[in-house]
Amino acid sequence: MVQRHPPCPYDGDAMPNIPNDIITRHSHLFRHVYSYIRHPGPFNCTRLLTLEIDEYGSVRLGSMAIHRQFVRNNPNLEMLKWSGCRPHPLLEADDFVGLSSVQDLCLYYWDVSNRNLFGALMAVSGSLTCLRMGKLTGLRPGDLSPVRRGCGGNHSISAAEERLAFPRLRTLDIRFSSEGTYNSIRERENFSGVQELEDVLFDCPQLEYLSMEVPRRAELGGLAAILRNRSPVIRKVVIWSDDQDGEEQLAHFIGCAFTNGLVELKVDAVGLEIGLAVAIATHAPTLERLLITTDGQMDDNGILELLIRGQRLRDISLRCKATTGGEDTLSVLSSQPWGCKDVEKLDLEFMITFESKVIIRVLEEMAETDPTMKEWTYCRKYSRSRRYRDVLGTSEMLRGYLGLIRGLGKLRDVYFGTANFRRRP
Repeated sequence: MVQRHPPCPYDGDAMPNIPNDIITRHSHLFRHVYSYIRHPGPFNCTRLLTLEIDEYGSVRLGSMAIHRQFVRNNPNLEMLKWSGCRPHPLLEADDFVGLSSVQDLCLYYWDVSNRNLFGALMAVSGSLTCLRMGKLTGLRPGDLSPVRRGCGGNHSISAAEERLAFPRLRTLDIRFSSEGTYNSIRERENFSGVQELEDVLFDCPQLEYLSMEVPRRAELGGLAAILRNRSPVIRKVVIWSDDQDGEEQLAHFIGCAFTNGLVELKVDAVGLEIGLAVAIATHAPTLERLLITTDGQMDDNGILELLIRGQRLRDISLRCKATTGGEDTLSVLSSQPWGCKDVEKLDLEFMITFESKVIIRVLEEMAETDPTMKEWTYCRKYSRSRRYRDVLGTSEMLRGYLGLIRGLGKLRDVYFGTANFRRRP
């Protein structure tokens, strides 16, 4: 965020040593207060633009009552990052009523029961451009759904409907599915989070970046239709899914929800079957950056599908903790020409490793017959945790992998397993 005032000198390592009376005397001049300042206050701030309250850091800005007063005393806040503490305190909608200028809001570790989250978001929805939420408890089905406001107790069909709308929102990072939204096993079984996602995303016409966790065991057709029809300018998407049995539904969602030209897609899923790869490849005409991480297997033909169809890709990262990247994978990847001719960074982080002496020898041997290989240098080999069992690759396998990058003239950075190669300027 651009600072409109000179930065406050009361910051950094010297902050805890500043006497309280000086803080009290000058804190009315502060415009930015962060939890890492590690000073107990008191802070008599009323003109803050930025406020970060994080009970998980080393700072304690006092009790929750002081936190609430801190927020309410600064109606001109533009950025508010407010994390509760354990046990999760109750979010109160009244704390947000006066924040008509807040653009960037982060809420973590709160009890949002009794529709308080709905009230808080309604209060700031008109000004928000960035919203991040997670680690929330107490959210129940219908808590974010529209309500009808009639006269007195008359909730007639003609009564005005209040629903969430974010006309200026451009960035949304939201986790409603499996990060502790529920208070009990029974609530977990009955709560998917898909309705709540639909309620939040229903009216976000300017949304450009979306990071979300895909709900388990839920029908995603309605959510996909809302994103497709009501958020036409989404360009960057991050999707998290840990549903062991939901890959087909995830594939359908990715293929149908974003039809207006994604340029960046990050998927963290259980595995990568051919169906999911094909769904991702539907965005190939516009996709420039693709990052896929899985705990399970990646289908070799699915990987090839992405490399063939991703003609505009500049950055490709395929990280798998189960695919070894052995001879079978290499055979499939070398069976057809790749379409990603303009790729600049390629990361095929399979469970394979090569000895440093093998890497150096193979590079030297290939450079003798192919002058373009002299442009490449072996940078490093990083070590993974012992719980990952890498397969030791042979010199022939490494030769095959390095052969894949011939003809990729714009490529500058390559990972094969644990080995990193870079092209000299």
